[in-house]
Amino acid sequence: MADSAEGRWVHFPALTAEHRAHVKSTLGPLVAVANPLDYHTFIWNNEPAMTATFTAMVSGGFDLNMLVLDFPRPDRCSDVDWWATLRAFEAALKTNRAQGAIVSSLPENLPEEYTAGLMARGMVPLFGISEAM
Repeated sequence: MADSAEGRWVHFPALTAEHRAHVKSTLGPLVAVANPLDYHTFIWNNEPAMTATFTAMVSGGFDLNMLVLDFPRPDRCSDVDWWATLRAFEAALKTNRAQGAIVSSLPENLPEEYTAGLMARGMVPLFGISEAM
């Protein structure tokens, strides 16, 4: 995400020391905390842990919070594990009364049939990182 924003009007502000410490407390010592945040696979599919991390990160008062989430093709495998991530992000947005978007790395990684549901839940679907910038 950070590399994709270079040379564009999008800016990822640095975290304050207090904000960084708050996010770090949800992730542990092996994760480098920055904006944008790469929360790693340590908490993947652990909805309470992801909710805590996303809630801490979203508390920064950003104009738009973006979660990169690539769903698998539903005709190839189950996407059940991806929904925990989406619910955690949704909870973080609601807790912080923040604006959010789900960004797929490529347009085809966010099934079109999910878009109305995302918008109804208060998350804007953005198809592709480049397009999101």
